[in-house]
Amino acid sequence: MELHQLKIFFLAAETLKFYDTASRMRLTPSAVSIQIKNLETELGTCLFTRNKGKLLLTEKGHVFYREIAPLFNILEHARSAIRENISANRTRMIISTIFDVDQFYIEHFVAFAKAHPEIVLTILCRSAWETISLVASGQADFGVGRFGSLPKNLTSEMLMEVRPFVIAPRTHPLSAKRVLRLSDLASYPLVVLPRGTSFRSSIERRFRKENLTMQVAIEPATCQDIKRCVSADLGVGILHGICTDNGDRREFRLIDAKRFFGSSPLTIIYRKTGHIDDKVKRELIRHLSKPSSN
Repeated sequence: MELHQLKIFFLAAETLKFYDTASRMRLTPSAVSIQIKNLETELGTCLFTRNKGKLLLTEKGHVFYREIAPLFNILEHARSAIRENISANRTRMIISTIFDVDQFYIEHFVAFAKAHPEIVLTILCRSAWETISLVASGQADFGVGRFGSLPKNLTSEMLMEVRPFVIAPRTHPLSAKRVLRLSDLASYPLVVLPRGTSFRSSIERRFRKENLTMQVAIEPATCQDIKRCVSADLGVGILHGICTDNGDRREFRLIDAKRFFGSSPLTIIYRKTGHIDDKVKRELIRHLSKPSSN
């Protein structure tokens, strides 16, 4: 198993297109396919599957992707640190986001970076506990996500309320229902985030409370992957409302599921004694508290 091979898998998992991966790696699509097959042989499992012509990660593929993604984030961070010649009057700011939040906040980070060219912004994607650890230890300046208890040297501020949404194809029977019941969701295969996430736990608790059984079809790593799986007719999805946009509202039926699963605060955490100027901190929080323009 070589780094070059892992990079091919990582890009393929990100794009879900061998052609795009080949273009970025300066290879042919067939060469990408061969490398993926060699990796699958070495691992002894299938990492990708096709459904109606669409490339999708298998359950094992999602697991492998989640495990190696931090490696390439670290490498990219190291590469940037070496290549950049940061002058003394520029400040480096490191923000760690949890896995299913970074996709929503990218445009907010871009807007903040444009407004503050004097700041070199680094965005990491980590689990909730890793984010807390990075911020508490000073390896990151801020953390964005949903967090439980925090160390005493950290404080938090709420950015917005995160509501769960049910997402289904327009042609699905659930899309025709005026009033959705939890028993309706129990009747169909579900596409949900993996076990161990706080979002998944809140869903499981409600099903148990109602003595209903979840039929889990697949557990994608992100809300974007959930939408891809729903589009491929693998099941009905449950995701964060902040991860949907106008295009999704046209393609899918979106149903607010707060009455089933409640909502959770999306917060920003930081050290009580950090080096970032308070005015800049307030500006960052203002940017991150804005709704998406999608």
